[in-house]
This record gives sequence, structure tokens and C-alpha cells, in this order.
Amino acid sequence: MADLKTTAQIRAAPDAFKAACARAAEAFRKIEGVESVGYGLKQTAGQFGNELAIIVFVREKKPAEALAPAERIPPVFEEYRTDVRVVPFLRLGACDNTTKYSTIQGGIMIENAGDSVDRKMGTLACIVRRRNDAGRENVYLLSNAHVMYASGRGAGDDLSHPRPGETTLGPIQDGGALRNIPWPPGTPPPADPNDPEHQVFIDCAIARLNLDSCCGCTKDTTAYVESIIDLVAVTPPGAGRGDAVHGSNRITDVRDVFGDLDFAGEIVTKVGRTTGKTVGKCVSVITTVGIPDPFNPPPARVRGFNCIEIAPEPQGQLNCKGNAYFAEEGDSGSLVVDSANRAVGLLFSVPDPTKVPPDPPNSTCGACHIVPVLEHLRICIPCAAGATGHGSSLANDGSGLAPIALAPAQSGLPAGQIVFTADGAASQTMPTEDQARRMHAHLEEFRSTRLGLRLHAVFDEVRKEVGYLVRNVRPVKVAWGRHQGPAWLAHLHNHIAGHTPTIPHEVKGVTRRALLVKMREVLSIYGNNPLYAALAEDGDDVLEMLTFEDCDSVADLIAWIQKREREQDVERAREKQQAVEDAS
Repeated sequence: MADLKTTAQIRAAPDAFKAACARAAEAFRKIEGVESVGYGLKQTAGQFGNELAIIVFVREKKPAEALAPAERIPPVFEEYRTDVRVVPFLRLGACDNTTKYSTIQGGIMIENAGDSVDRKMGTLACIVRRRNDAGRENVYLLSNAHVMYASGRGAGDDLSHPRPGETTLGPIQDGGALRNIPWPPGTPPPADPNDPEHQVFIDCAIARLNLDSCCGCTKDTTAYVESIIDLVAVTPPGAGRGDAVHGSNRITDVRDVFGDLDFAGEIVTKVGRTTGKTVGKCVSVITTVGIPDPFNPPPARVRGFNCIEIAPEPQGQLNCKGNAYFAEEGDSGSLVVDSANRAVGLLFSVPDPTKVPPDPPNSTCGACHIVPVLEHLRICIPCAAGATGHGSSLANDGSGLAPIALAPAQSGLPAGQIVFTADGAASQTMPTEDQARRMHAHLEEFRSTRLGLRLHAVFDEVRKEVGYLVRNVRPVKVAWGRHQGPAWLAHLHNHIAGHTPTIPHEVKGVTRRALLVKMREVLSIYGNNPLYAALAEDGDDVLEMLTFEDCDSVADLIAWIQKREREQDVERAREKQQAVEDAS
């Protein structure tokens, strides 16, 4: 133990610690009963200290004597402390607070219009906006998917405050999710869905706030503020919520704490509709949390990877319900902020006092990292002046209300016919009569096939989204540039216009397949729902169509489609004839 690394040494060399954690994960996940390996504050006798450790999450703890030597987790791994903890199995929140507010804001109660028996009530995190849209009606409400989509409700159904029949807030939107997603952006889905590496859990959804009460109105009839109620309010003496720790109800910025060692041990706050404002301490930013699957019957469960774990602070501090929990049933959906009012997480799971025995004092809560939530929903959080974080409304990287400011040469293609050089430079010109005739002939021949007709309609639907992503979303721009996208586009346009007889198979060391696979990957992550669906349904056909060995020209491409469809017709006729013979 003499060479045991101290927390100060770990914080001074975080990359070495994380590398050791990765090796520990590789070693310990082979042991039966180990769910995942992360890092955070070590827990001793139910209390979280300030020492960082490698955390090994298991299904259940067993006495050392009941385990074979190879199944025991050593107290030290490569000079770092270890801590063995059972995966916290928490509940999803819903309660019956009926407080009604005239101004819509974060921290208040919401409920969908499901059946009264099993609908879920939760907390409104905050007002959010769709990215790159400064319009007046771009006002949305953020909370958990398990709150908004409960009881089979979903896109188009109303969200209410505090209950259905009182204030109708607006329609729930499509695109919410309760699942592990690939992370960071650009990471392909893991081969093993139970492997936590490069995954992060999200439980999130949005609803649009109806500002107007009549058709054609332009006057706001629903009041809202971009803040969280009571975030700075000092709670009444004896309520057990702690003193105010912030100076404003406004969210100041967005902070990405995914994998941030320094965030372990920091103080956080939330305002929920059940327990109000409570203060907690982050004990891990890479915790695995178990919850019941709200969309499938028991005993279906979900394992959420790489979550934020929060304990009450000070430990033993009672909330307004008289329990030593940071949050309780109904607080789900609360926004979690750090000591500077920066959004860091979205609360989704809480201890269960109805268990027999109940979850003990100081049991932890789970929160999703906020940046993956904002990325998935393509939204930003309205923040106070000076905010710069990715996903804040004032961000200048395309994740806020304004798109990335680009130089004219980078801002996309001018209208009209374009002549390209091999390096992707473009100049505007008018097509000649022969060029226009050639292009229309190609298009009509392409559309004369079943696949071509469908792909042309799909492209017409998603082309604006693709163009926007290539121009404004940094990871997509980077993938497009690094894989010679402008040069490939130049070759394609020059060929279609008749300037070149063929399309190359490789440009500056990048093959067509490499470009298409990478762009499909990033567009699936950052695109809207129609683009995601189009890539999922037609991506394989497009990849095969554009990368077969002898595809040197548009004529080759069309001939390939025609040949495939003739073969499909022959096979269908054969199957139909076989069915007739079998029936007779």
C-alpha cells in the first residue's frame, strides 16, 4: 500500500488513471457477475469520501470466502484503489404534486394525457430551443422520455401542467429516447449492446410550448421564463433543503462533464416538483444505473451506461419529505446544475423508499449527461449573457441559435450550374443546351427504375438537411473535408455535365466506399429523423449501387440498377409460379 496513488496524484495525471481503468475493465469484466467498470469516489460504510477509485459494478456482493481467488476484485489495481459496488437499481419518478404556476419554467410539475391509472408525472427541466432557429415560436420543454411517453403516449399527444384538463402546454415531439447511444459523436454502434465502452445513456424528450391560443395569433398568451423556479430561493427553516448556493435563477451555461475526473466531488443542485431544491455531490461521472424498462412489462430492465451519480450533500441531509435522498419520485426530469448554475445533467432515476427494506439513507440518484441529450434532440439551452458552452443558446459552433459563421467560399454551393475543379473549387456558370439535355436524360433514365424513382424522392426530402449539416455542423464538416467530399462532388458534377467520361474510384487516397461509409455514420448521428430513417432504409442500397467494381460512369450505375431489377422480377415470377404449383 506504500505506492498507492493519492487522489491528488490521480487528478494530476488523469490520462494515466483512465488508461488503468480501461485495463481494469478488460480484466474484471471477464469475471462472472461484473456489470461494468468505471471510476468515482470510494464509498466506505455507506459514506462517500473524497478519494478517487476504480469502481467495479457487480450484480450482487458476495463474501470473499464464497468466491474463488480468480473471482475476487483486488483492493488495489496498478497502484489505484478499487471499490466494489452493486449496480444501483433505482426507480423512475412520478408523484401527485398539483401546484400550479401561471408562468411556465423549469422545476414545475408536468404530466402527459395518458390514462389516470398509469400516466407518469415528472418535472420540467427547462425551456429549450431547436438549434439554428431564432424564430419567436421556437420554444420547447425538456424532460424525460419516460415521463412524456408514458402510457403509450408520444408524438402529437399533449403535455399538461400540472395535470390534464388544467393548462395544456403543447404537443409532445417525436425523437425522444430512453436508451444507450454511441458516444462520442462519430463512434459506430458497439457490436455488443451490453458493452459500456463508447456508449452513454439518455432518457429525454421535448414538447412544443403553444404560445398562441387562437389560429393566426402572434401575441403570446402562454407566459414562460427561461429560468428554474426557486433555484436561488432560501428554503424555510427546518425544511431540510439547505441554503441557497446560487445567485440567479437563470442557467448560466452548459458544461460537458463526460469523463471529467475533476467533477467527481463537486456540488450540484436540482429543483424538482416533489422535493424542491436539494443539494448533492457528484460521486461519479461514469456510473452504470439499473432501472425498470418503462415501455415493456416487468421484469424488463434497462442498464444505463456512463451516467452521473449523485448523493445528498451533506450526507444524511434530509429533504423536505424527511428522507436522506437527493431526489424522490416525481423529480425525474429535473435539470442538474453545478455551483455556477451551468447545466450538467438531466435527472432520471431516484431511490425507492417503498422497497422492503427501503433504499437506505444516502442512496444515490442517476442523471444523464446533458450534452448527449442536447446532441440527440438537436436543441440548445437558453443561457445568460457570456455563455460559450456547446449546446448553450449563445454557442458559436452551430450548437446554439446561430449557425457557424463561415467564409463565403465555405458556405456552400451557389445557385445555378456549377463547374468544379478536382480540388473542389467551384465557379458559377450557366449550363449549355447540350449539358442541360444530358443531365435531364440521365435523371429520366434513373427515375425510370424503381430504385431510382424512390431514391430521387428521398433525396428531394433530405437534401436541405444534408446541405445544412455539411455547412454548419462541425463533425459533419470535418468528415466531409477529410474524406475529400468537395473533390468527389467536383468529379461527379463534371462527369454528369459531360466534362469527364468517368468517375474515379479513389481521390487522394480516399475510396468512394470510405467516403460513403463515413458520411452515412455522421449523418445518422447528427441528422434529423427523416434523414436518419432514409439512411437506415436505403443506405445499404446506395452503398452497393455506388461502389460495385465496374461502376465507372452514370451509365454503368443505371445499367447495374436495371440488371438487378430484372433479376428481382425473374425471382418474383419464379416464387409466384412455385406458390401456384404448391397450392395445386
